[in-house]
Amino acid sequence: MTLTPHAHASGSSGYTRVIMAGLSLHYMGYHPIYCTLLYSVSCLLDAVDGQAARALGQTSKFGAVLDMVTDR
Repeated sequence: MTLTPHAHASGSSGYTRVIMAGLSLHYMGYHPIYCTLLYSVSCLLDAVDGQAARALGQTSKFGAVLDMVTDR
């Protein structure tokens, strides 16, 4: 059975990072602590998701592109 990109564990963390980045921007103006917390967790997920994908054999072109987009 082939996994689709959104079914990979590392892909899920990529989607989570996108959501957290959006929430971080939302809270930036009036809850700087929430903003900082969300952004920090997003950065930690960024540090882990590529390594997890390689270790679990779940790499894909989509995941690589998603990682590059969320890094910007």
